[in-house]
Amino acid sequence: MVPDGYRRKWHFSHELGVPGTVGHAVSVRITNERATVDRNEKKRIRDRIGEHLDVSRTRMSDDEASTLEEFIDGYDDNYKGRSETRTRSFDGWSSDGKYTRHETYTDTFTDEVGIRRDYEYKDDDGQTGSSSQIVKDARGVLDWLKDQ
Repeated sequence: MVPDGYRRKWHFSHELGVPGTVGHAVSVRITNERATVDRNEKKRIRDRIGEHLDVSRTRMSDDEASTLEEFIDGYDDNYKGRSETRTRSFDGWSSDGKYTRHETYTDTFTDEVGIRRDYEYKDDDGQTGSSSQIVKDARGVLDWLKDQ
């Protein structure tokens, strides 16, 4: 049985000699190697990803390209409009003493393929802050998927 994502490869080796006589041998070794995508298919996948995400300056393995293609294909049904919020709290120290910080991270999938990442914090001493980032590049989406 060949594992998923692999293909069977046959290796042949010949020894010198006359066929059918002593000194002539053919050996066959079979191995499983990672299946690769041919050059045309790789370009087609990268172009398809590039229709939705910025792929400039992004090197992708075949697996990463396939992952992004699946993400894009299922975006409308599985991601679009969905939002995910995580919170955490921790204690810290400043020159004024101990404080507690409450952080909120919200990832929202935009109408077009992409992720809006919002961050907010509030300290019990009254200090607050926030930032927002739109992820529309292939590497950023791959990193987000890896973290999930």
